Parts: sequence; structure tokens; C-alpha cells
Amino acid sequence: MNMNPTSKPLLLLGSLLLLAASTLPLQATTACVPREWDALLAFKRGITSDPLGLLTSWKEDDHDCCRWRGVTCSNLTGHVLRLHLNGGYDLDRFELVGLVGEISPQLLHLDHIEHLDLSINSLEGPSGQIPKFLGSMNSLRYLNLSSIPFTGTVPPQLGNLSNLRYLDLSDMEGGVHLTDISWLPRLGSLKFLNLTYIDLSAASDWPYVMNMIPSLRVLSLSFCRLQRANQSLTHFNLTKLEKLDLSMNYFDHPYASCWFWNLTILKFLDLSQNRLYDQLPIALGDMTSLRVLRISNNDLGSMAPNLLRNLCNLEVLDLDESLSGGNMTELFGSLPQCSSSKLSELKMSYNNINGSLPAGLFRQFPNLVTLDMSINLITGPLPVEIANMETMAMEYLDIRSNKLSGQIPLLPRNLSALDIHNNSLSGPLPSEFGVNIYMLILSHNHLSGHIPGSFCKMQYLDTIDLANNLFEGDFPQQCFSMKNIKVLLLSNNRFAGTFPAFLEGCIQLQIIDLSRNNFSSKLPKWIGDKKDLVLLRLSYNAFSGVIPDNITNLPNLRQLDLAANSLSGNLPRSFTKLEGMKREDGYNASGSVPEDGLSSNCLIGGIPEQIASLAALKNLNLSRNNLNGKIPYKIGSLQSLESLELSRNNLSGEIPSTLSNLSYLSNLDLSYNNLSGTIPSGSQLGTLYMEHPDMYNGNNGLCGPPLRRNCSGDIEPRQHGYGDDNYCSIWGIFLGLAYSAHPFLIYSISITLYR
Repeated sequence: MNMNPTSKPLLLLGSLLLLAASTLPLQATTACVPREWDALLAFKRGITSDPLGLLTSWKEDDHDCCRWRGVTCSNLTGHVLRLHLNGGYDLDRFELVGLVGEISPQLLHLDHIEHLDLSINSLEGPSGQIPKFLGSMNSLRYLNLSSIPFTGTVPPQLGNLSNLRYLDLSDMEGGVHLTDISWLPRLGSLKFLNLTYIDLSAASDWPYVMNMIPSLRVLSLSFCRLQRANQSLTHFNLTKLEKLDLSMNYFDHPYASCWFWNLTILKFLDLSQNRLYDQLPIALGDMTSLRVLRISNNDLGSMAPNLLRNLCNLEVLDLDESLSGGNMTELFGSLPQCSSSKLSELKMSYNNINGSLPAGLFRQFPNLVTLDMSINLITGPLPVEIANMETMAMEYLDIRSNKLSGQIPLLPRNLSALDIHNNSLSGPLPSEFGVNIYMLILSHNHLSGHIPGSFCKMQYLDTIDLANNLFEGDFPQQCFSMKNIKVLLLSNNRFAGTFPAFLEGCIQLQIIDLSRNNFSSKLPKWIGDKKDLVLLRLSYNAFSGVIPDNITNLPNLRQLDLAANSLSGNLPRSFTKLEGMKREDGYNASGSVPEDGLSSNCLIGGIPEQIASLAALKNLNLSRNNLNGKIPYKIGSLQSLESLELSRNNLSGEIPSTLSNLSYLSNLDLSYNNLSGTIPSGSQLGTLYMEHPDMYNGNNGLCGPPLRRNCSGDIEPRQHGYGDDNYCSIWGIFLGLAYSAHPFLIYSISITLYR
């Protein structure tokens, strides 16, 4: 058969395609190399826990390990090329969640493996050491052991991995050190090196050693206890280095003496928290490739004029807590002055900067996504130009704790977080905010007026803080689209109306503070459905009715403050079911004080004996109610109790002797009840009486030391306590008059926030 010459190449191409197609299903039909299958199963046998199920597909009856999770094989040979088994973090408990066990030496039988990632696991094994045999896996190009809690030293055998391009040994918080780093230059192909948290304090020659790895592009030595960076290098081999992270090493010498200022190809430089001081060198102005510059928490003093003007590629500039002052206009002139600025993040907090925000700030940097000028001395208004920049990329604006004045203008539509609390801003809120805002913090200003209905359009809000302002009227009740609220802080205003009904649809509520307003109505029963609630503060309002029984269904509640309302009825016995007040955990360690603030209401009945089960309770304030009966004997079991206030009730009987067991008690007030009998002895109660000599006043039936009234004769107790119905009525009238005049007539209380 005659064949057209042009058809021969087509025939050849077709044959090649057919051959290629025949090799495609190799991985699916051919089992992996038996020796490597055995090695992987040996690795699995060294694992004692697998909470993420990383190895559930690794089964002995499946002989094709190439189909197992985390395993990648060659399509041509079936050899294992990659083993990727990184774990994860439990952010709620701040701990690793991954494989537990040890790294089996049988992995040495993976002769062709190029990529090994075992990061974020607990694979330190019984020895706790980084296995030396890893240095014999000669085909490795990628090795990631980060966040495995190893201890001891880094084995120099890793220097045998001559093909290695990527080495990450960071965040081994078990305490790993490295005294001899002379083996590192043997990794002649290394491009990425991360030794963050490795103790290199004994490696004073580290710049010289790193300079002997010319292939390096990324070098991260953060928190390595490096003693200095002012070594003198005569020749620079790091001509490819793009990222240098030396943060948190406490060099404690001048900026200009550092060795790296000639690395003009750098794109990322982090020198934060190093105790560096004096002026930045002029050479910094020539590092025009820089995209990220972080020099926060040092002692720069002042910024040289025009130093950064030509850094037109700069995207992130972090100067937090590094300047000793300066004028805002002058500092603005030192920033990049480019026709098309790429700056997206500018942070200059804690710098004692004065002056006002320049009118052209937002025009000069239209790509700003994050601006943090918090905790300075900035005065004047927020520039109104910000409202006219429809295309502005701004998402995060933090100008808290300054001296800003004037009204809040319309803000960029893309804004997602706004924090301008602790200023002197006044007037009403803008007619609308961007719909993308998730955090709105405006507290401690002089803002006034009603909350606009447009407020309810911010359906992504999870944090609202309007506390300590002059807002008035009803809080909008139609905000039912706002279902993501976690924190609502409205204290110290003039808000009125009923309990915000839209909160019923917010299933993630953690903090509610409506204290010191004019809210009224009964407490809604659905509060007991908010299982994540940590703080509920409703004091100094006009809430009435009984306390809902299901409020005790809140397992995480640490602070409960219902004081100074018109609540009535019995103290719910189910209060003793508040599990959050039975636990001694991180909340207490961080300084929060669990409270049971039920004072100044119209509660009746007795104090439940079961209250002794609230082991974490530190403050118990039931004063100024109509409670009767005896003080529970088991109250002495509250070993964490620091303050106990039961004054101005109708309590009777003797003071329990167990009170003398409360070694942490620093405040006790039992005054103005019907208590009788001998006062218990004990050094703790004696000390308290010396500090608070009125703590037994108004109990004519009490006798014995430290009172001068002896117990020999019959003493007629008072027939009626101070916690009567008249008190409740008088308090309600006073509270209404006080808040109709001004909310600050009653002193403000501090708030512990969990964010």
C-alpha cells in the first residue's frame, strides 16, 4: 500500500499517543513497591493516636499504597515520591491535633522519596529527638518537621541531604538548640530555610555560615536568640535572597551596623522586636524591591526625611511602637511618594505622633486595606475625603485612643473593621455604614442621638461596642438579619425600651452588656438558650419580673450581673447548676472574676444550700434584697471566694463558723440583717473586721469578740430587716430619676472583655 509522505509523521504521533495512553492507568492498576508498602505500614504501627484520621485509608489488605491518603507515587515506577501528613491546630484549646507517636526508621526504605511533610504532629517519640536517620534519606528535596515538639539538638546528619531545596524546622517549642551550624553550607541547593524558635544563641558566626549558601531565597531566623547582627561581611553571596526574617532576637545595637543593608534584591525584611536603635541607614532607600518592611517594637527615634520616598513597591510598612514622636504631616512626607503607590498596610501605633491626619492621606494611598494609627496623640477630625473615595480598598481602620474630634463621616463601603474608641468624637452616627463590617467599636466617645435603622443592614457584624457614649432611645428592634453577633456592649448610655429582641436569633452570643441604661421589660426566657454566653451584665436598668429559671442552662457563664433592677421572686435554686462558675480554668487565670451580681433587687426567699457547689465563684453579692432564712453552713466551701456581701436583707440565725475557712476572703459585709449569736473566731475574720469595722452593724443579736457586746445576757434581735418592699420602691424611683437626668450620675464600672 502506498502511503502519503505527510501521513508518516501522523502515524508516528498516533503510535506515541497510544503508547502514552497505555501507561496512564499504571498507578491505578499496579500496586506500589512491596518494600515501600511494608515501610509505610511500619510507620503506621508507630502511631498511637490519629484524631484526624490521616491514616484510615492505610489498610493491610490494600496493597496499592499509592492510593493511600498523603501518599504520592511515580506514574512510571510506582515508587513513593511524596509523603504529606501534616496535622492541624485546635484553636479553642491551643494545642496540636495530629498524629501521635514516633517516626519509624523503616521510612529509609522509601529510596526515591523527594517530599516529606510530617509537620504539626506529635511525632517526637520516647526520645524526643529529631531522628538522625533522616539524614540518610538522600533523595529528599523537601523536608518539613515544623511544629513537632522535639527537644535536644538538630542532628548534623541533615547536612548529608545534598539535594534538599526546602528545610523547615520551625516552631519546635519543646526546646531545640543548634550550636554548630557548619553543616548547613553542605546543603548547596537549599532555597528555603526556616529555623524559627531554634536556639542559635551559641552560633555567633551565623551570618558567615548563611552567606555560604548562595542558593538561599528565604531565610527565617525569628526568635532564635541571636545575639547580634552587626558582623562585618567582606563579600555577599546571598544574591538571590528575597525574604529575611530576623524578628524577635534582641540584637541591642544600632540599625546601621547590621550586615544586610546591601541586599538590595530583598522583597521582605522583618526586624521587629530586636532592640535596634538609632536612625535607619540611607541604604534602606536603595532597597527598591522591598514589598514588606516590618521594624516595629524597636527604638528608631525619628524617621529621616524622604527615606522611604522611592520604595514604590512597598505593600506593607509596620512601624508600630518604634518612633519616639513626630508630626503626622512630616511623617506622611517620609512615606513612599509614588504615582501608583502599592501600599496596602500601614501600621504606626504607639508612637506619640501628634498633629492631624493629612487631607491627602487616602488619596495618596488608595490601595490601603489596613490603617492602624492607634494609641497616638492625633487631633482634629477624620478627613471627610474618605467618604468620597468610592473605590477605596480600606477594610480595617484602627484609630483608637487618640484625640480625634468632630463627627464620624461616611466611611468606605469596603470597610470590615472599625475601631475608633477612646477619642472625643461627637454628634450622631453616619446615616449608614458599609454592609461588610464585622467589628464596630465606638465606645468612650461623646456620640449621641438615636441609632439609625440602617444600622440593621450590617448583617456580618459580630462585635458591637457603643458603650460609654450619649446614645438614647430604643435600640433598633428590627435587626433580625444580624445573626452573627457575638459581643454586644451598650453600657453607660441612655438607651431605653425592651430587651433587644433580635438577639434571640444570634446563636453565637458570648457577651451581653446592657448595664446602666433605661432598659425595661421582663428578662426573656430565650437567654437560657445561648450556650456560648460568658458574660451577662444587665445591672442598673429597670428590668422587672422573676429571673428566668433556664438562665442556669448557660454552661460557660462566668459573669452574671443583674444588680439594681426591679427583679422579684425567689432566688432560683437552679443557680447552683451554673457549670461555668464551678470550673477553675483559663478565664480565671487570665484575670476575669466570676460574679453573681444580684444586689439591689426585690428578691425573696432563702439562699440555697447548693450554692456551695459554685467552686469558682469569687464574688457573691446578694445585698439589698428581701432574702430571709439562715446563711448556708456550706458557704465555707467556696474556697475561691474573695468578696461576700449579704447586707440589708432579713437573714437570721448564727453566722456559720465555716466562714473562717475562706482564706482568700478580703471583703465581708453582713450588716443590717437579723443575725444573732456568737461571732465565729478566726484570724481571717479578725483581720477583715479591722479593715471593715462596720461589717456586723445593724445586727443587734450578734455578740462576742470583736464586738464589745458580750453573750451573757438575752439579746432581743431586730424584728424587721432592712431589705423590705419600701427599699425596692425607693430604689426604682431613684434609678429612674438619675438616668432621666444623666447616665453618668452613677459611677461607671469596668468591663472584662473576652476577644
